[in-house]
Amino acid sequence: NCTEPWARTSRRMETAVVKQYHGTNFTADVVKMVTIHTRELDSDHWINHPVIYSKLSKLFNTNTEYFASPLNFNLAHSNFFSEHTVDQLFGSLGNSWNATWHKSGVANPIFKLDDIVKTFAYAKKFAQKPNPASYEPYQYIVTIPLWKSMGAQYMHFTRDQCVHPLFTFDTEKYCFHGPW
Repeated sequence: NCTEPWARTSRRMETAVVKQYHGTNFTADVVKMVTIHTRELDSDHWINHPVIYSKLSKLFNTNTEYFASPLNFNLAHSNFFSEHTVDQLFGSLGNSWNATWHKSGVANPIFKLDDIVKTFAYAKKFAQKPNPASYEPYQYIVTIPLWKSMGAQYMHFTRDQCVHPLFTFDTEKYCFHGPW
């Protein structure tokens, strides 16, 4: 069932958003945040089902989500990045394009060619730098669509020695939800 976990996650998300808030005018900041993300409803920024993220987080020990918002970050991750400054008031670590990807995590970029290509480049760049605490490589799980309309333009990344395709989901069996 695709909708039931979303209801549970939504209630937990409300609590997390309130707990992480560290601004001075909660109501005004929520309105600003919701206004920004409402404009993105028609964009190509989608999120994975919470059960998938939770399982990936446990399996690969990820704790960071590189493209999210206070309204859609997965609660399995203790850290998330968002491109919008107001989201920092609700726990975002800032814009992931301006950060060093120093934690293993998931990267679910906006499904536009430039963002997908840039995400692969960042993931590869930072995966090749070992964690100074353990000398183990960082790992990034990147979610991308296999759309025939543009897949050929970035599928060569999946043949890179640093990339290991994990799963392919049939669209009929995969629940994909918008940024709420």
